[in-house]
Order: sequence, then structure tokens, then C-alpha cells
Amino acid sequence: MIIRGCLQSLPENILSQLELGLGTVVSTLQKKGHLVVSEFCLGCIYFRLDNGDENAPHYCQLIQKYLTHEASLKECPEHTPF
Repeated sequence: MIIRGCLQSLPENILSQLELGLGTVVSTLQKKGHLVVSEFCLGCIYFRLDNGDENAPHYCQLIQKYLTHEASLKECPEHTPF
């Protein structure tokens, strides 16, 4: 929450530069093999969009559980792209 408050106080152009800089750092670490970037559910062969109720609308066939929207945005080491 502290970070969110600090970021909200930054001007839009500074936030854009920060995002670009962080993306460059992540990309460099990934290319050098120091970082493996997991992906979130959307785009995974196991993910089923809007398959449950409003509190947990998504479904993962791998772990056989319904997921909240927030949970579907988390990184997953088992992500298998289409």
C-alpha cells in the first residue's frame, strides 16, 4: 500500500519512464537467464474464462479449482500457452 501511494503521486510522464525502465531491467535479466517470467491464466490451455459464479468466475482444469478474477492474474509456474 505504501508503494501504491508513492506511485500515485508521480506525474504520468515519470510513471511511463519508470515502467519502461523496469521493463528493460526485466527483459535483460530474462535474456541472461537470471529470471523466468511466469504468465497468468489468460492464454493458458487449462484456463476457462467465465465458467463459474460471480465470486469465482474462472476455472483451471489443471488444479481443478474455480478462481477469482484476482487469482487468475497471478503468475503461475504451470502456465502452458496455447
